[in-house]
Amino acid sequence: MSISKNKLSAAQAISEITGHLYFGDMVKSLRMCENISQAEMARSIGISRQYLCNIESGERKADVELALKFAEYLKHPKEFFISRLLEDQLYTAGLDYTITLKAS
Repeated sequence: MSISKNKLSAAQAISEITGHLYFGDMVKSLRMCENISQAEMARSIGISRQYLCNIESGERKADVELALKFAEYLKHPKEFFISRLLEDQLYTAGLDYTITLKAS
């Protein structure tokens, strides 16, 4: 479980340095760190490359189901992706909250 804790700490560190971490930026950064193309990732999770591009650029929003697919594909804790997605939605609505989810 230390891997999960390290990944959560890294996200918190990035947020402290850069400000709010948008969900699409996070997905893009993680995808690029793994050297995965948009086409490969989109095909693997069952969406179009354009839809993934729109999510990464912030033009479209992901839903919880899609956030779970990203988490599974990128091998990150689902709580990490869900909390980032919810925080992004709240931030966009003008509410700067931090969400902490616990695995069940």
